[in-house]
Formats: sequence, C-alpha cells, structure tokens
Amino acid sequence: MTYPLVLMSLTRQRLTTTAAAGVLAAPVNQFAHTPEFVESPFAPVIAPNVDTLTSSAWLDLSREPLCLTVPDTAGRYHAMTLYDAWTTPFATIGSRTTGTREREFLLVGPRWRGALPRSLPVVQSPTSSAWILGHIRSDGPEDHPAVRRLQAVMRLTPLSRRGMPPAQRRPAVDPRDVPASSPAARLARMEVPEYFGTVARLLGDNPPHPADRLRIERMSALGVVPGQAPSWSLADRPLLREIARGMTEGLAQVEAAGAAMSSPSTPWALPQDVGRRRADPLLRAAAAWTALGAWPRRDALFFTTGLDEDGVPLVGTERYTLRFRPGAEPPVHAFWSLTPYGDTGVGLGGSVRAALGDRDAPPHAPDGSLVVLLQHDRPDQEAGWLRTPPGPFTLALRLYWPRPPALNGTWQPPPVQRR
Repeated sequence: MTYPLVLMSLTRQRLTTTAAAGVLAAPVNQFAHTPEFVESPFAPVIAPNVDTLTSSAWLDLSREPLCLTVPDTAGRYHAMTLYDAWTTPFATIGSRTTGTREREFLLVGPRWRGALPRSLPVVQSPTSSAWILGHIRSDGPEDHPAVRRLQAVMRLTPLSRRGMPPAQRRPAVDPRDVPASSPAARLARMEVPEYFGTVARLLGDNPPHPADRLRIERMSALGVVPGQAPSWSLADRPLLREIARGMTEGLAQVEAAGAAMSSPSTPWALPQDVGRRRADPLLRAAAAWTALGAWPRRDALFFTTGLDEDGVPLVGTERYTLRFRPGAEPPVHAFWSLTPYGDTGVGLGGSVRAALGDRDAPPHAPDGSLVVLLQHDRPDQEAGWLRTPPGPFTLALRLYWPRPPALNGTWQPPPVQRR
C-alpha cells in the first residue's frame, strides 16, 4: 500500500540531482526537458517514445502555490499529467482538456489556506509533493528546435513572486548524497526502520487517498504515525522481524503482479487504467514498479505485443505484416504511431524511420486497407515499411487522445501476421 509513496520519493530524490540522474533531472520546482528523442529508457521513467519530447518537474507545494505557465502550441498536441505523491494522476493540462493556447494555472497543495488570485484556474493537488510529466508532439529531429522553443516557455513561479523577474535557478542536490542505484532497487534493500521512517515522514504532508485512510491509520499499532519517526527499541525485535518478513512477501507480490501486467500477450496487451488503480493497492504498486509515469488512458493508449498471431515471439530474422482493414485504423483525435523496441530500446541510428504512423501518410492497398511491413532488411518497395531490430523485439502501438472505440474496447489492433 505504501510502496508507491516511497518509490515516488526515491524517484524524486534521484531526478532532482542533475549530475547523478542525467536525463530529465532538475532541482525541485524547475523543469527539465529532453531536447531530442532518447533511444534508451530513462530510468526510472517509462520507456521513451519517438513521438514527443518530454518535460519533467517535481513540485513542492508545502509552502505556497506555484504558477504554471504553458506555451501556445498553435494546435500542436501536448499533454501535461500531474501525479500526486502516491503516483495517482489527478489532472491533465493540454490539448484534450485545456486547449493549446498559452495559459497560466495555479497549482495548490492540500494545506494552503491563504488567498488566491481569482484570475487563474486552480489545480488542486491532494498531496504537497507532486510531479508534472509533460509531452509535446515532435515530428522528427528537424522539428525539435520548434519544440524546444515551446519547452522554454514552460515555467513554475511561486505565487509570491508572480509578476516578478524569474528567480535565479537553484543548484542541484549534491550527487554524492544520492545513491546511484535505481529507486526500485534502493527500495527493495531498505530495512524496516528506514522504510517506515520514510513512510511516516512523507505522510505528514502527503495524506493517503480516502479509500486508504483506514489502512494507514492501522499502522499506528506498529508505531508508524504520520510526521513522527518510529521509536522502536530492542524489545521490538520480534515485531520488526515479522514486519521484515511481510515486506519481503509484499515486494514479491508487487513484482509478480507487475510482471504479469507488463507481459506481452496475443494479440496485444493494454495496461489497466492508472486512474482506477487506486482502488487496488497491489495493482497500484505493481503499476508504479512497472511503468512509473504512465499516461492516463484518455490522453494515450499504449498497446504492446511481442508475439505474432500464432503466439510465436517476434524476431527480426522474420518478416511480418500488420494490416488495418478499411475504416479500422487506430481511432484518435490527435495521432497514432507504431514503434519496434529491441533489447536496448528504440533504434534511432541511420536514416530509416524509428516509428510509423498517420503523420507519415502510409500508403493504402487497393482494397483501402493500411498495410505496415515489419522486417529488418530493406524491402524492394519501402512504402509502409518499418524496420525492426535484428533480434527479438516488441511492438508498441500508441494512440494519442484516443477516441471512444479504443477506450471502450470495441476497437482492437489487428494481430501481427508472419509473411
């Protein structure tokens, strides 16, 4: 139940240490941006795509609200998801919800009791710690400069400094204070006092969801009280051993549930709605362990598969076809794309496209169907061809701002056929 809370805290610590974390790292209340497509996964965030450039900011709303400025994208698709300290998305700012013109929003934490300007729309965060993960559509490397100009408009300003010149950027945390291992690995190694000491500290400013409140209150019987470090003594050793055993079993359940959630299946796997996982603590923890920062379904659906229609794993030595029958292309308000992933992520080398979608205007067959050729070797006719990695690979079909048929399941991707 508390796994997502601690994982988010460790991720925040890592991604606010620029020298240690690299991509998407910046001090608290400042944006970090990817200026170009990233080939390998930027742990601990979900796998990168070649459709958008990503922006990230970790928020501290415990002292005062923050003013968030977003750019005028002139119709270009973008989505900025806000996650609370428990990994639950609580708001989306962007094309689907607020439009594409430049706007300013007021981000407010749960403990703020001061006055607020009436001219700004308020986005209420249920926790003092929060995370913004934003994405702006990019149509390729030649389009990156235009996206970077939009990223430069994004800013976070404390309410008390609204209308004043931007403050000097704060330095990053000393990387020597942050272990180099991944947040999930760090969490798995935490001893009972460290783990539940972290839980108690975080609960002070980050209250649980109403559905979890009773479970959290029951932890007081173990000495875990919000805002207070547990005061266990030598006499509590038997209790700590039982808690440690429960932590080990719980972590095994989280990893097993996460592995089952992310395993490709026939024809395609689709993660459950992250907005509904809050009702199931195990699902919520598994989702955080599997894909921290996953998009809400209404903003993007990510179908994945690693198998052909016969259940045989996909491999680059074979040739495949993905055929969308007439009128059955991915239903989207924004756009869709298909990307192959190998062992090291998505390949961006050379002049061959790393993804294919409706922005590429792929050709249609005489019967009106859209046919994507999936193979590693260059075919005689390159129209509709998407190069696959030479070895085992998986496919990700992304639908940005999906339409109802995709959301309610009446539309499904076709199976991958071996030629």
